[in-house]
Order: sequence, then C-alpha cells, then structure tokens
Amino acid sequence: MRIYEALNVRRDEILPVSLFIFQSVFLGIFLGAFDVGANTLFLKAFDSSMISKAFAVSGLIGIGLTSLYTYFQARIVFSRLSVISLFVIFLITFLLGFGYFFTDSKWLAFGLFIMMGPLNIVALVGFWGTVSRIFDLRQGKRIFGIIDGGQVIGVILSSWAVPFLVASGFKTNNLLYISAISIFISFVIQLFITSLFPNQLKAKVTKEQKESSFVDTIKIPYVRTMAIFVVLSMLVAFFVHYLFLAVAKTRFENSDELAKFLGGLMGTLTFVSILVKTFVYGTLMKNYGLKVTLLVSPAIMALLTISAALVGTFFGLALESAAFTFLFLLISLSKLFQQALKSSVESPSLKMIYQSLDPSIRYEVQARVDGTVNEMAALFSGILLTIFSLISFFTIIHYTYVLLIIIALWAFITLYLYKGYRKTLQLTLLRTVRRDSKSTKVAENFSDISIETLAEHLSIIERSKPWNLVGFIKDKLFELDSSKFSVLLNKIKDLGNTTFINHLNKLKARVSDKEVLKAIDDTIYFLNQINADCEDLNKIKGFIGSKSFEDRIYGAKLIGASSNLEIKNNLTFLMRDLVPAVKKQAILAAKGTKSKELIIFLIDFLDKDQYAPLAHAALIGSGETGLEMLELAYQRTNVSDVFRERVIRVIPDTGSLIAPSALFSKLSVKSNHSSIVLEGLLKVNFVADVKDKLNLNHKLIEQAGICAWNLNAFYYCPSDSNILYLKNELDSEFHKSIHQLFDLLKLAYDKNSIEAVLENLEAGTGQSIAFAVELIDTFVDEDIKPYVVPLLEDNSISNKIWALQNYFPLREFDTDGLLKAVINRDNNLIGKQAKIYALNAFQQLEKFDLSADLVAQMFNTDKVLRQISAQLIERIDNTQYLSTKKRLGDKLRVDLDRQLNNLQITGLTATDRINFFKTCFNGTADERDILFMLYQSNAIKLNQTDIIELELFKGKAHIMFVETGSVSLFNGQDLVITYGVGDVVNTFNKSNQPWRLITQGNTTLHYIDYEKVANSLYDNNFLVKYIEKQLVNE
Repeated sequence: MRIYEALNVRRDEILPVSLFIFQSVFLGIFLGAFDVGANTLFLKAFDSSMISKAFAVSGLIGIGLTSLYTYFQARIVFSRLSVISLFVIFLITFLLGFGYFFTDSKWLAFGLFIMMGPLNIVALVGFWGTVSRIFDLRQGKRIFGIIDGGQVIGVILSSWAVPFLVASGFKTNNLLYISAISIFISFVIQLFITSLFPNQLKAKVTKEQKESSFVDTIKIPYVRTMAIFVVLSMLVAFFVHYLFLAVAKTRFENSDELAKFLGGLMGTLTFVSILVKTFVYGTLMKNYGLKVTLLVSPAIMALLTISAALVGTFFGLALESAAFTFLFLLISLSKLFQQALKSSVESPSLKMIYQSLDPSIRYEVQARVDGTVNEMAALFSGILLTIFSLISFFTIIHYTYVLLIIIALWAFITLYLYKGYRKTLQLTLLRTVRRDSKSTKVAENFSDISIETLAEHLSIIERSKPWNLVGFIKDKLFELDSSKFSVLLNKIKDLGNTTFINHLNKLKARVSDKEVLKAIDDTIYFLNQINADCEDLNKIKGFIGSKSFEDRIYGAKLIGASSNLEIKNNLTFLMRDLVPAVKKQAILAAKGTKSKELIIFLIDFLDKDQYAPLAHAALIGSGETGLEMLELAYQRTNVSDVFRERVIRVIPDTGSLIAPSALFSKLSVKSNHSSIVLEGLLKVNFVADVKDKLNLNHKLIEQAGICAWNLNAFYYCPSDSNILYLKNELDSEFHKSIHQLFDLLKLAYDKNSIEAVLENLEAGTGQSIAFAVELIDTFVDEDIKPYVVPLLEDNSISNKIWALQNYFPLREFDTDGLLKAVINRDNNLIGKQAKIYALNAFQQLEKFDLSADLVAQMFNTDKVLRQISAQLIERIDNTQYLSTKKRLGDKLRVDLDRQLNNLQITGLTATDRINFFKTCFNGTADERDILFMLYQSNAIKLNQTDIIELELFKGKAHIMFVETGSVSLFNGQDLVITYGVGDVVNTFNKSNQPWRLITQGNTTLHYIDYEKVANSLYDNNFLVKYIEKQLVNE
C-alpha cells in the first residue's frame, strides 16, 4: 500500500494498475526477445541487400494487419478484439518458433523479420487501447508512466539476458519460445482484465465509427500533418536501422556474437530511454515547451548523421581501418539515440498532440496513425531502400546523404505540426464560451431618449469614468439627432476642452438647422477664446482672483488649455476654493500634470467621493512623478481602505514604466486589495522576471491553500435545506478563489494559455476538464503542479481533499465547528456573504447554545453580523443579550435598535435580502455589488400608496426593487407601466408631479437613493453598467 501511495496511485486504482504492470512486463519480454531473435536470425541467413526488401514486405503486411485491426475495432466490442488479437499474436509467434523444430530454412528467418514490426504494433495498440479505456486522461497522466515502466523492465530483462543465455549454449531461435510464453501470459491477464472491467471495454460501436475510413481520417489537415510527421520519423528510423544492420553484419561474422551485441544494445537503449524520459523530457517540456522538445530528435540525429557522413567520405569504409570502427560506433550511437529518443521524447510528445484532437476521433486517429500510417511508412521505406540498393554505385555513405535530406524534411514538418497544434488550441479557445466584457456604450436607440436623460447620462460618466467623457461626446455628436446637441455643446463648454474645435468644424457639414449651427459656432468661438487667453498670465490671475465663482471656473479652463508650467501652478489656489464647481474645474485642468505640488493635491482628492473620479482622470499620464507620489500616499497611516484601493487603481494609468513593479510589490493573496492589484497587473500586461516568478510561485501556493480550505469547508458543510444557502455560498467562494488563482497564473504564464485552460474547465464536461488539466500540465512548473492540479481535476471532492492534505492542513469539521470556522476566518480569506450565512445558520443547529464566538460577533464592526448575532443571543438568553448590549457604545446601541425594529416591521433577514438581490441581478452581480445594496438600501412595506407623495421619496430620485406585490407608474391619469416581482424601478425624472407611483396590494420594496448610487459608481463598476441600462431604457 505504501508503495502505491508513493507512486500516487489511489486505492480504487491499485488492482487495475497492478494487472497492467504485470501484463506490461511480459509484453516487454515478448518485444525484447522477439527483436533480438528476429534480427540475429535474419542477418545470419541473408546479406545486407535483403534488408530493404524485407522492410517493404514487412510494411505491406503491417498495413494489412493494422487495417484489419482498425476494421474490427469499429465493428466488434473492444474487449473481444483485444483478447483475439493477443491470441493471434501468440499463435503466430509460437508457430514461427516451432517451425525451427522441422527446418532451418532461411525463409523462416525472413518470416520472423517481416512479422516483427506488425506484431509489435498490434500488441501495443491493443494494450494501450485497453489502458486508455479503463483510465481517463487525468488518471493516465499519473498512471501511464508507471504502467509503461513494466514494459521497460521486461525489455531490459529479456535483452540483457541474451548475452548470458547465448554464452551458456542457448540457441538464438529458442528466444521465440520466451516470446511466445510471455505473450500467452499477457493473453491470460487480458482475459482476467476483460472480466473485471466489462463496462469500460464493451462500449457499443456508433454508426459514425463504422462508416469512418482511413481516407476520411486523413482528410483532416492536422491529422494529415501528424501522419507526415510519423512517416518521416519512421523513414529516419528505418534508414538508421538499415545502416545499423548493414554495418553490424559486416562487423560481426559470428551469429552468437551478433546476438550478444544486439541483446546488450537493446537493453542499453531501453535503459537510456528511461533516463531520458525521467531526467530530460520533463525538463525540456517545462523549460522549452513542446516545440523544442519535438525538434530534439531531428537535431541529434542530424548531428550524428553528419558526423558519420564526414567519416565515411574522408576516411573510407575499409573493414580493417580505424575509420570503419569509428563509423560503426557513430551508426550504433545513431541507432541508440534514435530509438531511445523515439520512445522517451517523441512518443510522449505525440500523445500530447493526440490530446488536442476532438475526443470523438482521438482513439481512431491514434490507432490509424500509430498503426496504418506506421506500416505504410515501413512499406515506403522498404521500397525506397530497395530502389537505392539497385543503384550500383550506392554505398553506405550515400545512404547517410539521403538520411540527412529526410531529417531536414522531418525538422520542417515538425515546425509545421507544432503550428497546427497551437492553432488547435486556439480553436479550442474559440469553441468554448467566451466571457466577453460587455460594452458600456449605450443602446442603439439612443436617439429616442430625452434631453434630460442624456444630460444625466453625461453626469453618470463624469462621476464614474470621466476619462471616457470626451470620447463619448465626440461619438454622440455624430450619432445623435441635432436636436440633442444643446446638451452636448453645453457640456463641451463646461469642460473647456479645446480639442473639440476640429471635431465641431467637421460636424457643421452634416447640420442644416440654423439654430444648431449657431450654437456650434458659439461653442467654437468660446473654445477659440480660451485658446487666445490661455497664455495671458495677467488675465488668468484676474479671473482666479475674482469674487465670482463663475470667473474662477473660467480661469481654471484657461489654465487647463495653457502649456505654461508657471501658469499651471496657479491651479493650487483654485483647488483650495470653497466652491465645489471651482475645485472640479481645477482638477480637470490639471489633467496629465507632472508637477509634484499639483499631484499631491490630486491624490488628496482621491479620498473624497465627490472628487475622486476627476482626480483619477487628472492623474492619468502623470508618469514617474505621479507614481512616486502615489506610492508615498499609499504608505500613509490613518487612511481608509477605500483610499488605498483608489490609489492602486490609479497606478496602472500613470503610464510609468515601473508601475507594474510598484503594483506587484503590493500583491498579497491575503490582502483585501488583492483583486484590485491583480486587475491592475493584468491591465498593464505585467511580465514576471525570474525573481518575480519565484515570488509568484509562493503566492500561487498560498492561493491554492485558500482554494483548498474553501473546498474542504464546502465538503463538510451539510446539504440540509436549512443550511443550503451556506453550502451554495461556500461553493461560490471556492470558484471565486479558483478564479483568483487563475489570475495569478496569468501573471506567471502565457495569458492566452491560461484562459484556454479556464474556459475548458468552465465547460464542465469530463473531457473538457481533462483537456484543461492536460494543457496546464504542459507549462506549469513542476513545483507548483501538486498544489494546483488536484484542485482542477475531474475527481470526487473526497479524492481532491485526500490529495491536497499532503500539502495543506485540512481538518475534518462537524457542523458547529464549521460554522465557527467560517465566522472566525480572516475577512480577507472569505467573503462576507459566507459569514452572514454561517452566522444565520447557528439557529438551525439541534443543540443551539450560547458561545463566546456568538457574543464576540456583537462587537463586530460589521453592522449586519452584529445584528444577526444580537438576534441569536436574544433568543437564547435575553439577560446575556442586554448585558452585552450595554457594553456597546451609544451610537452602536441606537443603530442596533433601529435595525432590529426594521426587521420586526419587514420580517426580512439579511439572508432574505441577499437572496432577493441575487435574483434581481439575474446572478450576474458579484458579492461586492450585492453587499453594497444590502448595506446601503432599506426595505419598506406599503399598501395602495402613492410612493412619490411620501415625504421620504418626494422630490428625490430612487432606485427600487420590487420583492412582493407590484407597482404601477402613471403619468397623470395614464398608466405607463406596471412593475412586478423582481423588477427594478428607477424614478429618475419621475419623482415629481404629474408622475405617480402607486403600490398595488401589499408591496415590499427595497429602495436606495439615486444620488447615493451615482456617487458610488466610481468604486462599483457593476452599478455603472446597471444605471446606464436603466437610463437608456427610460
């Protein structure tokens, strides 16, 4: 059991893995013994001129056998096919070996040689077909290497045993009996496997599979490139094998010596394969990727072939010369590296390429490419070698020249194959659901809105993203009807932005209304006047020193248009002005400044809700100076978290070259600013250097730990209906933490690759998840994989936790312990909604006792958690509640009484309201948006009432959410619309007569002041989009 745990084999996998390892060992013995025996007996019976002809015949037979195998694979259940194919291989092997009992005919050796390749391929295709049907892709990544190890051991044992067997008098042809016995044992094990896993191996064949053919498969361009790659790889293999057998035949005249050499070489190259796969392949993939890994084999083979060609060309091929010995060593090394690299580098790389195929054709393509295409390549190689052998002047050296040409083509096709692989990944990305960011542009029917709504929309942009205001106005001047221009032209005058002059001059060509043309000319004149006066320091001083705030505003506009730094510095005087409108104009005028004095003022304005958006806009492009001042401001003590968040949001927009590094220094997964920092780093396309990569790896492990804790909490949370909300929220917390993990991964690795992984994960199917993890396995550092991969696998939660417990302290929870763990967890590591649901769930426990954890929550700075705790404590022990309440400050006691009184009136708990807001936003709002509405809105119950006439709502715009009942909007006596449950009512421009808003029946409304929402837009992006939608739909 401990051995399997060390090998990362799970309990339910132990039996099949054991059987496959056992079977794999005997398959390896079969392959090794057959290979040495067939090669030795063939070279003993024939000279080197017969090798090429044997290759051609072998390829022809291979095509026939593999095509037959593929034909039956599409028509009979795989369990039966796998058993029959092994038995046929045993029968052929036994009969070939048994034939030597009757005759020593050289054609028996020929038969062995030509059957060697086809039988090996059919045996291996059947074996790996069985393995891949019992284990899915992710299991395969853990297990296939272990199972393959059995085959390697078998080959090494049988190959290295040959020299000792031959030395002790064992006949070479008797190696076939070892092969026959080994394949028969594999056949028996296959029968046992088939009986144990009938469902996986007896899948029904689809009509599409039956109708598919080799021609249909090869029509796919990507598959065709794979086939060409495999053909060229096989050509190289056969040419190297031909050269090797030719020089080995010349070098070893004694067949026993040849058998010893071949056995030793076969075992050695298999051992080298293990070393390369273990210590080289992973490093190549991790550090250089699939492209370089695929090019390793052509590069090494080219180097060895060039060396052999040079030695043969310049030093000759005389057997007794030292040059021939050197040539023999080079060709032997070529054979060693070709076969070792093919099994340890090329083969696993091809498996990676197969995984990028559509699952519906993956098995068929693999069977056809590994089988039929391989054997067609063998046939082609044999024909090509036979043609060359008929040319009288062709010697071994000429074969090396041809081999060099083939290797060059192989390298070229390798690059083309990798290009196809990358294209396939991109297509995979396109096939998945994109999380396209929705445009904040207004609806297409903008021309239908009122002038008042357009004016408010401009105000909304100014209070949320004022840096977009100029572009928005320029667009709308060419999109809207000229009757709406008055609003836009007035806003242009308010801004005093002289860049509009050229735009307005072009606009005049499409306007025919004389009054509108006059308004445009007036605006152009006004802006030209600003340009004329903006460098007159005396005039500017006169304006900014005026008692009229309108003059001071105009003075600020002049300063904004000026390029004189001395004039710009006068903005500090206006920024101290008591009139808000003057301050705002001064902030606008400071846009892009690099003056330290002005930047300090602008940063201070970030701490004021009214001016923060404009200050942000002004700090855009402030460069290194702006970044330096923002860094100092961030380090201040006694500043709010909101201020620090705003500073972080401005940093990427400064345009400073070191802004990415400054942001990265503030990245901590355990900080409440982590999501904003990550957003900023992704915005500036942060690229991690070696030092940053190490730092990111630590943060990735930390974030994986947070994900693991959330998953563990979700697993132990009961599914009772009373606590169902908490379980759903913990599931949401887990997915939220996974998304943050992927944001971190985007900083450490290629962003597009990470998005491809994430979107495949979100597709949710077993195949898509398996492919996603397969992708991430190709480029994520080995040190990080154990922490990240278990979180993503398509596996049961218990198995995920079992794997993660090796790296993170995940404890078991009972319900009470889980609730306490959630409410006491660091606020930066879990969302507030989860804490609210957990605290509320205490009342659902069978044994609901007062605890220190509940009492502590009454002193929580969060008003909702404080309220829920007070409700629970009052229910258990009123005396304890009153005693604890006395310890609160006066303000907190008053707020708590008001909250509890409102709860009694409406009957709506915090969880009720959260759940309601989730339905209003159709599940698109994140926790921050819902919590904003929870903490900033109020609830009210009304019956047949005109809301607008109530003192609370009179003359003030509100946003309202209908939870129960309905609300009808009237314009005078005319019914305009009726809002039902879940609808949102926006009373902007409808908060006074003749508008009336009448509740029908018992109606529950959640309401929030429109201005409060508008002033919160800068910090709440979702609210920006929501209010824009409401305005457009008016």
